[in-house]
Amino acid sequence: MFAALFSIKGRLSCRTFLVRVLLTYGAGLILAWGLSYLLFGTLALPIRPLVVNPDALHVALYSVLPLLLSAPVFIRRLQDRDQKPILFMIYLGMTTGFALFVEQAPLAPDPANLQAFVAYHALHAPVSVIGLWLLWECLFLKGTKGPNRFGPDPLHGQEPESPAHAESEIKVVAFHRTSTN
Repeated sequence: MFAALFSIKGRLSCRTFLVRVLLTYGAGLILAWGLSYLLFGTLALPIRPLVVNPDALHVALYSVLPLLLSAPVFIRRLQDRDQKPILFMIYLGMTTGFALFVEQAPLAPDPANLQAFVAYHALHAPVSVIGLWLLWECLFLKGTKGPNRFGPDPLHGQEPESPAHAESEIKVVAFHRTSTN
């Protein structure tokens, strides 16, 4: 089960993706809580960054660690759609950058400081848009029918047919038709 959960080979159907991403993301959050408690002595997520946020690692634990654990699940689902995992890699990079660098900048989402507020949300908007697009791709769009370059269809469990097998079926059908005439 562990090897199947973290393997990037093959494809995943929507239903299997949803179950596995909930398991891996949940495990990532639990792991982040545990590491947060060990490293910082608290389970709470900092609500608002300080001027120079000493808790950037704390924020990164909660935003990046669950994504890292669920990366193989996202990759396999994108492979079911016959896509390379570049969309997920872009999202992971942007989330990591946002968690480590923007959260450290003096851009606290404080409505009283309008420039900082706008800058913070302008930097956060692309991360949100790509994240929503990634979820749309993985949750609501169907995978490629039949086998693709990443493996057989997970809904039908078909192995790609060999040309020799398909040819023998045609001969049997052709022989059957000629014998009944």
